Amino acid sequence: MQPDLFEAHYFYGRNCFNLGQFSEASDLFGQAAKLKRSDFRSLGIQSMCFQSLSQLSEARTAAWSALGRVEATISDRPDNVDALSFGAGILAFLGEYDRTRAWAERATIIDPDDFYTQYNVACAYAILGAKEEAMDRLERIMMPPAPRSQHEFMMHDSDLDALRDHPRYIGLLKRLGY
Repeated sequence: MQPDLFEAHYFYGRNCFNLGQFSEASDLFGQAAKLKRSDFRSLGIQSMCFQSLSQLSEARTAAWSALGRVEATISDRPDNVDALSFGAGILAFLGEYDRTRAWAERATIIDPDDFYTQYNVACAYAILGAKEEAMDRLERIMMPPAPRSQHEFMMHDSDLDALRDHPRYIGLLKRLGY
């Protein structure tokens, strides 16, 4: 792997994450974040890796760093739905519930049909404990032709932990073939 290539670290990290290899994924996302200082996603997913490893202090540190990058992105482009929707999940994890809802609503107003916006908002709502709202969004987007890699990501996404025993979530997994 090329040591100075952001994409190599990021996408290898995604593959490790999808396989549940959280320690290795965390290291790779950390390297990716160092290589591309404007990228918030690497730190956000690194935070999820730390959560899955029960390293909550590290998860919070990565989340706060990711939020700083998200806020810088939104400052430059207030209509960036990727930053708004991904940032909503980070805010929810950090306990900033009012901002979570505001960012989630803003993102879905700007681009209500975007797959990743809906997925990220579902994650934010799951963290907030708004399980039915989260499931409404997941059921809307996770059926084929949703990317198989996103199905695999969903299986390990700590943001969705609150939904794991929800009957609708279990039914969704069955419909997806899991």
